[in-house]
Amino acid sequence: MKEALNSFQESCSEYCATDYDTVLEKKAQLVELLEDRLNDALHQNTQEWIKTKGEELVERRLVDFDELLKLVAPQILTEEDAESAMKDAKETLETTWELAKTELLEELANEQPNLPVEAFEKYLDSLYSGSLARGLKASETQFWRTVDALKRVRQMEEEAEQKRLEHEENVQQLTEEIQKLSADANALKSKDSNDRLKLKLMKMEAEQKEKELQENTTRKWGEGQLRALRRQQQEQMNDHQRQCQEEAERLAIERAEEKKLQEGLRVFQEAKMTRLQKEKDNVRCLLYNSEPAIGIDLGTTYSAVAICLADEVVMIPNEYGNKTTPSQVAYINDKILVGQAAKNQAARNSGNTIYEVKRLMGKTFKDPTVQANMTMRPFKVINAFGDPVIEVKQGDKVHTVTPVEVSTQLLTKLKEMAGEYLGKPVKKAVITVPAYFNDAQRQATKEAAEQAGLEVLRLLNEPTAAAIAYGVDYHLDEERIVLVYDFGGGTLDISIVRMTSTKFEIMATSGNPNLGGEDINNALLNYCLSDMEDKVIKEDSRAWARLRLACEEAKIQLSAAKEAWIEVPSLLLDFDYSKKITREFYEGICATLFEESLLPVEHALRDAKLRYDDVHEVVFVGGSSNIPKVQEMLLEKFPKAGCWMDRPEEMVVCGAALQAARLVGNCNETIRCIDLIDVIPLTIGSGMWGGETTVLFKRNTSFPVKKTLRVHNASDYQEQACITVVEGERFDYGLNNLLGKFMLPIRKAKQCEVQIDVTYEIDQNGILTVEAEELLEGTHESIKIDREKLGKKSVFNISHYLKNWKQCEEEDRTFRNNVSALVKYRDTAHGLMWLTNPRVQHLSVDGKRRIKELGIAAYEWVQANRYRPDAEEFRRRVTDLEFQMNQIIG
Repeated sequence: MKEALNSFQESCSEYCATDYDTVLEKKAQLVELLEDRLNDALHQNTQEWIKTKGEELVERRLVDFDELLKLVAPQILTEEDAESAMKDAKETLETTWELAKTELLEELANEQPNLPVEAFEKYLDSLYSGSLARGLKASETQFWRTVDALKRVRQMEEEAEQKRLEHEENVQQLTEEIQKLSADANALKSKDSNDRLKLKLMKMEAEQKEKELQENTTRKWGEGQLRALRRQQQEQMNDHQRQCQEEAERLAIERAEEKKLQEGLRVFQEAKMTRLQKEKDNVRCLLYNSEPAIGIDLGTTYSAVAICLADEVVMIPNEYGNKTTPSQVAYINDKILVGQAAKNQAARNSGNTIYEVKRLMGKTFKDPTVQANMTMRPFKVINAFGDPVIEVKQGDKVHTVTPVEVSTQLLTKLKEMAGEYLGKPVKKAVITVPAYFNDAQRQATKEAAEQAGLEVLRLLNEPTAAAIAYGVDYHLDEERIVLVYDFGGGTLDISIVRMTSTKFEIMATSGNPNLGGEDINNALLNYCLSDMEDKVIKEDSRAWARLRLACEEAKIQLSAAKEAWIEVPSLLLDFDYSKKITREFYEGICATLFEESLLPVEHALRDAKLRYDDVHEVVFVGGSSNIPKVQEMLLEKFPKAGCWMDRPEEMVVCGAALQAARLVGNCNETIRCIDLIDVIPLTIGSGMWGGETTVLFKRNTSFPVKKTLRVHNASDYQEQACITVVEGERFDYGLNNLLGKFMLPIRKAKQCEVQIDVTYEIDQNGILTVEAEELLEGTHESIKIDREKLGKKSVFNISHYLKNWKQCEEEDRTFRNNVSALVKYRDTAHGLMWLTNPRVQHLSVDGKRRIKELGIAAYEWVQANRYRPDAEEFRRRVTDLEFQMNQIIG
């Protein structure tokens, strides 16, 4: 309406001086438009009013109907009465509804006489036939339930009345006998005094009989009850004795079996320790004259360490004889427990037992993945200057530890295990990381290893390590394309590898760093929490940890069995939790997670330009790859491919051990000659003027790699050049992860006159270094992308990109067009400024002044709007700018 008035005013201003009739015509049109809009608004308000009033009317009729049924229900004796009452109530409801509707429509007609009352009457009728009909159905159901209940109550009252009458009849019979005896006694009173004694005796005898009769009745009832009670007690005693005897026999059998089991375990443990000691002796003999280099799989849930000796990989067990060690660290009193010892006490010290720390490495506290997982952990993660740290309590002291410090404890434990097993200190290691670990996460892992006293020979991508183990074990005779599906406890990595006997080339890599077996555990845990309804255990960290452990055990069982039980005795003070889970139900709960695990596979095939039929073998790696549904869904995609699943939990660490032996030379010629070509998982680029990303190394580029890019100053007389490095797949560098940036001092000069060479280098560990140098002045600056210099703003979300890659590409195409238009407008403005140069002779002084003013205004507008690109706006301004320039030049 306001727009119409403004339009009218403009029209009046335009025509009032020349055409008065046109003004009057426009005024009439405006009045008609205002009346139409007013009627529409009035009609809409009336609709809302009649809807509100109609709903209130329906609600009141339903309440009256319920009250009427409640009043008549106690008076109903037969079904005919009930049906009659229901019929009368409905007729009453119909009558009151019609009266109320008529009153409402009359009120509407009085207030709004111009509105069509018939339409609103139809609306009220539809409301009556809809909402009111549904309410009537519920009221009828409740009425019949009430009638049935009253019927049952009357039957019970009749039965009680019948029993009362029978009791009174028995009492009446006894009273008649007493009265008969009393009458006989009165008849004897007329006899002489000698008979009075007999009369008295007879009366006493009658009273005695009455008393005996009452006592006999009471005694017989009591004896019957007593005998039944004794019989019941005897039966219960016999059952209890029988149960005690059976329990004693069962316990005796269990004790005997437990004794046999303990003896068997003792023998097995002794044999195991003897075998391990022999392995240690053999290993120490092999390492007598060489320096060991170990392979470490630093996993989210479990870690492992191995070494390659005599061309065979030896898994190094922990103190419990297990080949894998839980990735858990516990802080208790004055000591720190690591591995299996930490997990064993987690239930009673859950708030100080740290796990899944790998998901915190190299991230900020505000990272969405950090925030999402905080509610699923019993320990406390807090914000320390933007970084996530864990708060722990040791004795009476509360302090914080960083994810790097926790990882240091784990790596120190693995290093000590290897040193004790090998009989000599260990200093060198190859450590595996997820393929989609960014620079910050890789640097954090390397820092933790250095704090643990380890020299990192190589940070090796986990699927690449698995491919090495597969290639060495398989003895390749011909070229094969292998898809490595590494589904671990915290991450999912996919790599496609072209393999020969001497060359392992990573064709493409993909994955999801936020999807793993722990997410499946959390899905089961959330189901259990919802199943318990009103039971609150989140505040009880011990109960939380026990339930979480039970869910993990059930998940493992369901990989081999059709069903499993999640059982936690005494989960709360007076509550035992027990739930049966079938494999089918479990797969339904986790269906979304299983489907997400296939997205990186499609992405990797698309990057490698392969079809499903081009893959010769699918290699399953990681504990979560044991899930039958995951295997079934993946193999359906590759009907012609083979399946390799040999020790999936050990393949990564075995590949790391082989790579460590290869780097230090402790291997045969076959392993030493392997040419390993790994790739970067995400595109690395540089942020340029206008917000675009210049691609330096596209994803799946093999490394180590080096590239030099020559750039120029973007504006006149700038004193510093900002070198920005980002990681991600988006053309808008603001949507990618900022890896780092630094400022290079440069000489003052006109735009594009300063030349700067920027060299980007990715080393063999996948870590990026950037150097920049001004060619003329020789000013030099460099940056090593480490966790202290990072922006650490996790913007690029690989999970979102995999799900919506087509939409992202369309957005990037639009952004690229906008930036191109912006750059053209900037160059046009810069060209105008060149025309003001004294060497340009064909322009007058006034013309150069006007050109300069036009160029400065355009350039200032570009600087103010370069982060809000709009292609159409920039093209229009370029056309206007060129038109004004041509007018000035003539």
